[in-house]
Amino acid sequence: MPKATQSIAPAVRRYVYHRDRGRCVVPGCSFGGFLDVHHLNPPAEGGGHDPENLVTLCEGHHTALHRGQLSIEGSPSTKLRFLRADGTEYTDPPSVRAIAVGEQVFGALRRLGFSERQARSAVRRVLETAETLCTATLLRAALGVLTAPRG
Repeated sequence: MPKATQSIAPAVRRYVYHRDRGRCVVPGCSFGGFLDVHHLNPPAEGGGHDPENLVTLCEGHHTALHRGQLSIEGSPSTKLRFLRADGTEYTDPPSVRAIAVGEQVFGALRRLGFSERQARSAVRRVLETAETLCTATLLRAALGVLTAPRG
């Protein structure tokens, strides 16, 4: 596995830490240790290293985001919106079953080669309209969302 390299300029990293007050930006989390600077839109998907595309996350929330348990929409200068895998606002009580199924569908989509952003978006869309929390049914629906022709 290749060694990770620092791609965000130190001055930009310092600015983001300062803007986010040296804390995780997720509502209700004030953790200030083991912080990561996260790209809202990953560089592999066209995202840059500008501060509008970066937020500070604690290790736990950063991991949750990459597992598909959490998603972040918006930008730091406008407003960030935090959602669970089942599409509920991060401040709403979670549905344990929906989160578990969402994680399974997210993982399956990632293993099929879809990007993190595509998988998160598809899971959120199918969970918003789901009548069942059957993993196989939701995975088929998510694949339909991702492979449907755009017009």
